[in-house]
Amino acid sequence: MEARTLELGREALLRRIPPMQAGRPRWDPHVIGRSEGQRLIVEYALSDDAAPQARPRTRLIAKFFSDGMGAHSFEVMRRVSAGLARLPGGPAVLAIPEAHFYDPDLRLLVQQRVEGTLYPDLVARRDFRAHMRRAGRALACLHRIDASGEPARRMDEHVAELMRPHPLRVAEEVPALRARIEALVAALRAAEAGWPAVAPAWLHRDFHMSQLFHHRGRVWLIDWDLAAAGDPALDVGNFLIQVRKEIADGARSEAGRAAFLEGYAQGGGPEVGSRPGVYEAFNCLRRACKRYRVRDGRWQERMNELVAAAERCLAG
Repeated sequence: MEARTLELGREALLRRIPPMQAGRPRWDPHVIGRSEGQRLIVEYALSDDAAPQARPRTRLIAKFFSDGMGAHSFEVMRRVSAGLARLPGGPAVLAIPEAHFYDPDLRLLVQQRVEGTLYPDLVARRDFRAHMRRAGRALACLHRIDASGEPARRMDEHVAELMRPHPLRVAEEVPALRARIEALVAALRAAEAGWPAVAPAWLHRDFHMSQLFHHRGRVWLIDWDLAAAGDPALDVGNFLIQVRKEIADGARSEAGRAAFLEGYAQGGGPEVGSRPGVYEAFNCLRRACKRYRVRDGRWQERMNELVAAAERCLAG
């Protein structure tokens, strides 16, 4: 079945992106990821049967979806790309892959392959604070794009769409954590209810270092499947808690968090006040639900640790 999918992808590429070269060109697939049964991620390299030893001149990323999410991703990427082009001041520090096409019959999204250095590989460098500031400026670019007309997600919708299984279902199935998880969900709802009205922004909703590449002074952000409009503090809080997860050294981690927030402010990101702390708790609870879903090594212990981390985030 997978071999047939790869062949259909090759045929779609030849139809949609005809190679501008002589010879006998072909798109060679290489599977680079599978996402919990939801999608297949493939790199296609343009080769030529007439010169089999030649280095591929073009590489593209193809995502095969099990549902219609690819159509959403394609539309969001096109809208965000257009929004970035309209930002004043020249090329934005944020860049995203070009979305080449979406094939609804194959549920196939084909996009540019991103070059550069992954952000987790930058944190050990002496200039890592500069990279954290650049990441903040990049996120500010996204949050400055006009999201009017896009339905804004609220806390309950974020919980339902991003936490799998839903935390209240997890609470029912893990009695030892039931009261604490239910209290966390109630606290997230109460926090949002107590905030003044927030102008919605475009959100990535999975903004963390493994989604970021640094290339020629710009920050490239990949994986737009979960993007939506909503409170910009969600992306900010998500990145801040992930910095603590990625950087074990406490002082270095706090310096990275501070540099990211400096960059976000310098880039003109919307005012988020203390709301990111609530979304740090949100992220911890989201990861606790994932541990229950995946049930890998030490999953029960890790769930308890993440629930405790969420409680600390809410306590300030």
